[in-house]
Amino acid sequence: MNKKTTLKDVASELGISSSTVSRALNEKTKSMINAALVLKIEKTAAKMEYSINHIARSLKNGKKYTIGIIIPDLTNPVFGEISDEIIECLASSEYKAIIIFAQSNSSEYLKNIKYIASNQVDGFIFTNAYIEDIGVKYCKDHRIPCVTVGRTTVNKDISQIYTDNCQGMKLIIEHLVGLGHENIAFIAGPQDISDGYERLKYFEQWMKFYKANYCAKSIINTEKFSRYSGYKAADKLFNKKLRFTAIVAANDLLAVGIMDYLKEHDIICPREVSLVGFNAMLFSDVFSPPLTSVYVDRKLMAKQSVLYLLDALNKKNDAINKVKLNIVEPKLIIRDSTCPPRKIAMN
Repeated sequence: MNKKTTLKDVASELGISSSTVSRALNEKTKSMINAALVLKIEKTAAKMEYSINHIARSLKNGKKYTIGIIIPDLTNPVFGEISDEIIECLASSEYKAIIIFAQSNSSEYLKNIKYIASNQVDGFIFTNAYIEDIGVKYCKDHRIPCVTVGRTTVNKDISQIYTDNCQGMKLIIEHLVGLGHENIAFIAGPQDISDGYERLKYFEQWMKFYKANYCAKSIINTEKFSRYSGYKAADKLFNKKLRFTAIVAANDLLAVGIMDYLKEHDIICPREVSLVGFNAMLFSDVFSPPLTSVYVDRKLMAKQSVLYLLDALNKKNDAINKVKLNIVEPKLIIRDSTCPPRKIAMN
């Protein structure tokens, strides 16, 4: 069995000190070494198949060089997109990522956060944050670097990157009212999550502003952002026998469930009822019909979350208390799931 190449082996091959090799192979200290020598050391290390011993390094400085990405739903492509971009951004750093599944804001969730924080990671990126998130609170109380991406919490003294839900809902209502829709129903998301709470709040706000018609009966709350929840909500809505010509869904997975219901009951979208989602998730452009939805730049949000967290990790003593907020502007992508209501289209 071949002996694993060590830092000393590389240094001996080049006739220089181990500390010089160490500095040259560290992104933070390589600028201290002559550029030509750094290149020579990197080529020699690669030729000798040297790799950094992260375990020894971790024992020396107490870091794990690992980031925990918390996601709430393995079936939602939105979280896959965000996670992929986070991992890609971390590739150029010293850190790697592990993905942790956490579906509820429960004591078991907190137990897992505590265990992982003490044994496996240096910080967290929360994509699953609840408005009153016990995992985020634990990290803040124990000075564990963390950021939230895509959702917000009541804990405003941590860095957060999120969507402008107010502007997103304005774009939706403006579009539907502009087409001539006056009676619009809403399938709301969970109210303990900022996206669920804010999108309902701003739906009501912009409906009033544009003087469109809605009532409490035309708003159906769901417990999860899921396809099944969308289907069940559509069933409740249509069984109320209300008068509406368009439905707004608080996210695209809910919209998919609504589409399932419409097709099962031979209700033609958009001719009989228009439908709008929120998130413009992967493949929403190939739904039948392609879904009109609010686009959010998830790659930008993921990149910002990595930058904010690495800043806190690399300057822990001062940067951990520097709160950074980034509100990402959405835009409406108009596709084939919306059109003027039938009475206007026939004029």
